[in-house]
Amino acid sequence: MFMATIIERVVKYKFSYDNKCIWDKTSKLKVPLPVSADGKPDYAFMDSYMQDKIKESENKIEKLRRAISN
Repeated sequence: MFMATIIERVVKYKFSYDNKCIWDKTSKLKVPLPVSADGKPDYAFMDSYMQDKIKESENKIEKLRRAISN
């Protein structure tokens, strides 16, 4: 999920209606990832980040459900 979010952001800011996102272009994109102190991708951070985002989304959905039911 973290990767999908990052790729979406990279594509969103790199391409427009006139400059369409096609496979030849996207396959050459560099996707920034958080890295640990040893320079390797920090998968623990990415997992934690996405868990926080999921919780935030669940909380917002619950608030919306309560508002709709009142």
